[in-house]
Amino acid sequence: MIIDGKDQILGRMASVAAKKLLEGEEVFIVNAEEVIITGNREYFFDLYKKRAQ
Repeated sequence: MIIDGKDQILGRMASVAAKKLLEGEEVFIVNAEEVIITGNREYFFDLYKKRAQ
C-alpha cells in the first residue's frame, strides 16, 4: 500500500498505516515531509528529539 502524506494529519495517517502493517501488508509513505502536525508543536518536537537520540 502506498500512502501519500501530502495534506494528511499525522496521527490519522499513522493509524491507517499501523492497521495495514498489522494485517501483514507492506506500507510505503510518500511525501512525508508534507504531513500536517496538529496539537502542541513544542510537545511534538520534544518527543521527536527524545526518540531520535
